[in-house]
Amino acid sequence: MINLADLYAEVTTFCSVVECGTFSKAAAKLSISQSTVSRKVKELEKILNYALIHRSTRSFEITTQGQQLY
Repeated sequence: MINLADLYAEVTTFCSVVECGTFSKAAAKLSISQSTVSRKVKELEKILNYALIHRSTRSFEITTQGQQLY
C-alpha cells in the first residue's frame, strides 16, 4: 500500500531535481543526501511503473512522462 505522505515527498523531490537541474543541487535545496534524492526518484518511478528521468554519468533527461508529471 502506498503511503500518501511518502508519495508526496517523492514527487516533491522529483520536482526539485527538475527545477534545480541536478541531483546534487536538489539535494542541497532539500537538505538531504544526493543518494536519498536518487532513491526517492527511483521509488517514485517504481510506484508509477515508468521512467521519469533517463540518467547518464554526467547528465539526465526528463522523459515525456516526467514532463507530464512535473
